[in-house]
Amino acid sequence: MTSPLPKKQRTSEVSEQQQQISQEEHVLEQQQHQISQEEHVLEQQQQQEHEMDLSCYEEDMQRELVSAADMDLACYEEDMKHELGATEAQDLIAAYIILMTKQLPPIDTKNINQAIRVKIIETMLSSEMAIQYPHATHLGVDIYDRYFGSFPPNGQPPLKPETVISIALFIAVKYVYGITKPLTFQFHIRNVESELEILQSFQYKLYHPTTKDFVDIFLTIDKTTHEEMKKELLYITDLSLLDVQCSGFLPSLMAGACVFLAMFVVNPTKCPQMELPFDYIGNLKIPVQILHQLYTEKALTPVLSIPDYYFG
Repeated sequence: MTSPLPKKQRTSEVSEQQQQISQEEHVLEQQQHQISQEEHVLEQQQQQEHEMDLSCYEEDMQRELVSAADMDLACYEEDMKHELGATEAQDLIAAYIILMTKQLPPIDTKNINQAIRVKIIETMLSSEMAIQYPHATHLGVDIYDRYFGSFPPNGQPPLKPETVISIALFIAVKYVYGITKPLTFQFHIRNVESELEILQSFQYKLYHPTTKDFVDIFLTIDKTTHEEMKKELLYITDLSLLDVQCSGFLPSLMAGACVFLAMFVVNPTKCPQMELPFDYIGNLKIPVQILHQLYTEKALTPVLSIPDYYFG
């Protein structure tokens, strides 16, 4: 039997082993740090490439739309600069260009139940939350429609309409008004998983214009709009929320239809002559007829029908 190592020698060997382990751990830490740095550099490069691609895309879109804006606003620009000032007019033109590039495609509304939807939307519009946060209602309805419109014909959305409209309005209020602690406690339904599911249905693209945004631009630019016309226009714009067919058109086209009908309601014996400060693609006739039907159903007094020749 061999004699044990002297205590001093054993202590020295243990110390050497510990030192070797410590060195290996240090090398491993350095490698992990280097890998983290390389991953960070790769992420930065990918982000820069993405931003460059997006920037190029937006610049191309803006260049195309600037020329369109220049033509569309030719009859407005001088008056705008005179009444609003050059800086404010330029800001409005810039805002218009941004809104045009941010429009999302129209919603496929075939699979959205209109009978359930109209009750849900009417209840929401009369709710305390909608009254307290009026600028969020149009985005809230848009979110609701995009969620249900994202499912196939036989698809079964896991969330109920009542839940979706409450969360959709909550998302819209947070986006439009900002997130505050008191605000979050005002909504009874707050479910992060459900929020994410709804947002994923339109790829989190919250920054997109609604019909109301284009109507607001029209009212800001057109200083000749009198109070009766303004009142009718805002009423018709809100009325458009009640029919799911209105979500099947681009917001700029629906805004044009709202302006057309408001002009007709104020002066039904005269064909509306519109020079809108924004482009709209498509024929106004169908969306105007949808809005006219809505307006007729809600009106307390008879509303004249719109002659076909008014649409050119």
